[in-house]
Amino acid sequence: MGIRELREALPLTGGLAETSVLIVIGYLTGLLLQGISQATTERALKWWWGGFASERWLLAEDERLTAEYKAQLAGAVERRFNLVLDLSLPQSDGPAGVKARMKRAQEIFYRCYRSVEKASDQPQTFNAQYGLFRGLLTTFVLLALVSLGFVAQELWIARSLVLSPHLVFAAASLVGGIEAR
Repeated sequence: MGIRELREALPLTGGLAETSVLIVIGYLTGLLLQGISQATTERALKWWWGGFASERWLLAEDERLTAEYKAQLAGAVERRFNLVLDLSLPQSDGPAGVKARMKRAQEIFYRCYRSVEKASDQPQTFNAQYGLFRGLLTTFVLLALVSLGFVAQELWIARSLVLSPHLVFAAASLVGGIEAR
């Protein structure tokens, strides 16, 4: 479909009504993308990462933070919230035990987050950027899938791989998705 066909299909003149409709469509598309990214992309990323960093890093066996720092954090959490952050290594812990400990670490993290969220704009900025990049990753993956669908159709029809704009767009979308991640 070329520009001429697009203008015939959508005869937009640039008036206030059309601009308003375009803004509403863009807003609804953004909400839809955020919903999809929160429902699917976040779940896929958590699986890939093995949980949020706030869940993993507070576990005793995780080496991202030092034992000294974790002990200081556990002391601060106990003084401030009267909560115990268990830093002892479990004797035998199956997947259910790890999941329960990660859930507890996430609950403690949320308690700390809620305590400091009003003190600075940094947590809100971080969450906004996380949502933006999660949405961008979802957008690029969806664009890549649509483009690869067109490439598969062209491959089916031509019976050979044709260098097409769809193939280039799919590659660019995948690169954009990797950069957004």
